[in-house]
Amino acid sequence: MDNLGKQLRIVRERLGLSLRDVALLSMEIAKERGSQQYRISSSWLARIESEPKHEIGSHSLIALLAIYRITLEELLTVGSLRELPEDTSTIPEDSDETIVLINSPAEATARTLLPDDSRTVVTPENTEVLRQGASKRNGRFLRIVIGRQRNYLYPIVPAGTIALVDTYRRSLTQTRDVEVEMQRPMFLLELRDGRHICCWCEVVDRDESRAIVLPHPTGRWRAFQIVLGKDATVRGQVVVVRITTVVKRLEHT
Repeated sequence: MDNLGKQLRIVRERLGLSLRDVALLSMEIAKERGSQQYRISSSWLARIESEPKHEIGSHSLIALLAIYRITLEELLTVGSLRELPEDTSTIPEDSDETIVLINSPAEATARTLLPDDSRTVVTPENTEVLRQGASKRNGRFLRIVIGRQRNYLYPIVPAGTIALVDTYRRSLTQTRDVEVEMQRPMFLLELRDGRHICCWCEVVDRDESRAIVLPHPTGRWRAFQIVLGKDATVRGQVVVVRITTVVKRLEHT
């Protein structure tokens, strides 16, 4: 627990919160819980973050975990991503399809490599989904392994890549220009036959009922049109990918 203050600071800075922001949010927590013990002052938090062995009361810790939307277990692993063993033997390496990892050793490995808060980390043949039971954050995130077939993002995202998908982000209406390919929103689609694909995807009509699946221009796959809700369902937006041992942040997140 000696590094708890440092870990709290890392999470706060990743979320873009100032000390004052946390203090104000803690007032809301205190109001909701009906106790002023959950209030946190800016000066107290600054002291906690700078003094590794400073004690933190249970009420203050509960408030911080609620504000940062992180569990204590996840907090204790913050900042140690590079130090974790990277035994990826459980991750499918020769899959044709993209796989969603659910209730499997592979999902546990993927959770270690890409924790839920990886969307805030700056570096460290078909697609499958990886998930170990219900997510600790009410099912918000899915982990997938990109397969060889229908890999519409190749070559920038090769087969075998692990990706973190935010299921709360399903809107395809983002139209802003991007300077590099990795800034362009990537989405996980579930096709009518149950298979999954990762791709760029843009709506083509005002009522957002139809969309175009766009492959990388140098890849082998062609663009095609789908009817949303009929031909395919948007499962979420890819927010982080891990290619071999490299974590890359997608700058649009």
